[in-house]
Amino acid sequence: MSRFFYLALPMLLIMAAGPALAAPSFDSLDRNHDGHIKKEELYGQIHDYARWDRNDNGLIERNEFERLPFKKQQFSDWDRNGDGEIDSKEFYDGVFRAYDRDRNGRWTRREYREARANGLFGAGGTNGQ
Repeated sequence: MSRFFYLALPMLLIMAAGPALAAPSFDSLDRNHDGHIKKEELYGQIHDYARWDRNDNGLIERNEFERLPFKKQQFSDWDRNGDGEIDSKEFYDGVFRAYDRDRNGRWTRREYREARANGLFGAGGTNGQ
């Protein structure tokens, strides 16, 4: 094999994995293409939930919540049923409320960019519109 192959292979692997590792774009989350992301469109789209569930029990507990890079409210604001744990529905509801600035039940591109820049979909940044 040529030296070029061995030098190019890592880059090709990174490029091939890129879309799978990349944060979802605004347009991919806006499944009905109405120019907004509704809470229902966000459900199931945060693929690194397990990253924050450190003990892998399917719930976010208070100590895990304190490590979330994108939280905007208190634990009790997310734990709607008051059981001391945030299940996946409470998690998505909390995330959505945190960035729905005008409280109209849908995210604009600006609200999506803020959530993304604050680390919601992994590494911060505003690529992907």
